[in-house]
Amino acid sequence: MAREAVSIDQLLHKWDSFAQIMKEKLEESFSSTLRIQKPKLENETIHFEITNGVQEKEFEIHRQELLDYLRSQLNNYSLELKITKVEPKESNIIYSDEDRLKAMLKENPQLGNLIKTLGLDL
Repeated sequence: MAREAVSIDQLLHKWDSFAQIMKEKLEESFSSTLRIQKPKLENETIHFEITNGVQEKEFEIHRQELLDYLRSQLNNYSLELKITKVEPKESNIIYSDEDRLKAMLKENPQLGNLIKTLGLDL
């Protein structure tokens, strides 16, 4: 079995190619999962993090197809794929006007003086 050295650039190129193939097969959910972040390569192990059960289910369905594709395209049949489920990162999106104003005041306290000077009712 072939075991050529694989660079991260080669992996990323083939990873993106597979994501495109999935999109063309109308497997858009899995294609999006593959493109949401970049895999990491450590020796012959490909590490990829997922954040939810939908992504986990998609990998259950397509894992072997992805791995077979990468192994053949990169000519290294020793490649392994390790999927890790992690907690999603907190979002910094502020939804309410009041919360937005508080965040702006925290970042720039002089804004409070401007509001008072202009006599704005917030």
